[in-house]
Amino acid sequence: MPKKTVAVTGMTGKVGTNIVQQLLKVGYEVHALLHTPLSPDHPLIFEHVNVTVMDLTTLSEYELFNWIDNVQPIALIHSAALADVPGCERQPTLSYLMNVVATRMLARACAHAQAHFIMLSTEYVFDGTLHPEKLYCEWDLLHPLNQYGKSKAQGELAAQEECMGIILWTICRTSVVYGLATYGSTQWPRPDFLQWVRMTLGQKKTLRIAIDQINSPTYVVDLAKMLVSVVEQRIYGVYHIAGSTALSRYHFALKIVQQYGLNDMLIQPVLTSELDPAIPRPLNAGLCVDKISLRLGRCPLSIEEGLACCWELEQKYKRVYMGGVA
Repeated sequence: MPKKTVAVTGMTGKVGTNIVQQLLKVGYEVHALLHTPLSPDHPLIFEHVNVTVMDLTTLSEYELFNWIDNVQPIALIHSAALADVPGCERQPTLSYLMNVVATRMLARACAHAQAHFIMLSTEYVFDGTLHPEKLYCEWDLLHPLNQYGKSKAQGELAAQEECMGIILWTICRTSVVYGLATYGSTQWPRPDFLQWVRMTLGQKKTLRIAIDQINSPTYVVDLAKMLVSVVEQRIYGVYHIAGSTALSRYHFALKIVQQYGLNDMLIQPVLTSELDPAIPRPLNAGLCVDKISLRLGRCPLSIEEGLACCWELEQKYKRVYMGGVA
């Protein structure tokens, strides 16, 4: 019996890499749509993944329809995005092309091919004005504050407009994704929060971290596993697929310090307004994960569980690939 095929965008990034790894692990054939070819040291370079290199910001609908007709996926996981918040402010046209126009085209192509469309979104679609003890639910009103959040909110709307009543569609909002992609893959063009904290403290530099900015940090491997479940169980609608612990960036940094035995004296709590007042960011943007927990029959990993998994994966890498040398 031939393997079922899942298409993925954004495979060169950490989230996309993990999604592909988990899909391959459970037996799917994977077709990836990439902006640029994989680098020789990419963790998926030797995996059996079908790769097509096309720029989503310049791709024609005709080319995209031809591609998806050839691939014939049961689902497409759209993880590619311009997710750099300052970058979106500097390049609003590019953020619109990548996060809205490309999303609409992919959703339309999936509707044409009768493939389940799965889009990754963000907590930045909310304004973060909830009471600090509350979390955002899937049905709460969208009110993004910056260009990144606005483009992702528009992308969500575009996906629903193209898919509603035609095919299965799922919008998966996540938050502050962290963790290794695979053995040895610790470096990416933009370090995640975990890498940034460890790198900076390792250099004995002081960190000023927001104590009033609340998120739901998400372990990347757990995120990828949940997205595979979305495919397998044909989960439909809007879901918050994030970590089960909501906490401030400052307290997240303290959790990292505790897990890795670093110096917490170098971490200074500050207000978000003191760090980058030019770009508005949601403050209390924690996500309620009750809906996905009920659907999957388990809770997403807590911050303690996710960091422990990161640490264990690194130790395994050191034992297997570096002969136990730290």
